[in-house]
Amino acid sequence: MTAEIQEKIKQGKPLEILLVDDEELNLETMQRFLVSFMDGIKHDFKTAYSGYAALEIIKGNGRFDLIVIDTVMPGMNGADLYAELLKIRPELCNRIIMVSSYGNGYIDDLLDKALVPKDKRPVVMDKFEFYRHPKKIVEAYLS
Repeated sequence: MTAEIQEKIKQGKPLEILLVDDEELNLETMQRFLVSFMDGIKHDFKTAYSGYAALEIIKGNGRFDLIVIDTVMPGMNGADLYAELLKIRPELCNRIIMVSSYGNGYIDDLLDKALVPKDKRPVVMDKFEFYRHPKKIVEAYLS
């Protein structure tokens, strides 16, 4: 985590968070859970309904403190999006959490197909665990 993000957290300033999922209900749920467990801080949320849309947002803005990506999406899945970000914006890759309701073996297969080196893999977690403990997970991840 960068010193800039540490300082934002310490001062209680809002984080810029991008949520990526092809299902609107999942995006709403992720945002609702993050808002309710982030000490009342009004973070700046952006949402994308596909890997392609997320890529365009990142190319246009590029200043995100946290990016939460669903792994399984049509078109450009989360692994493909991550692989593309490794090429064009590698400095953002340590700010990414990939969430999925599929097992780790399936996720590893997607990352293998996207040619993501094993030493450059993102944090991957169960989507429902993320929903249950978003504050603890985000704080642990960003600290």
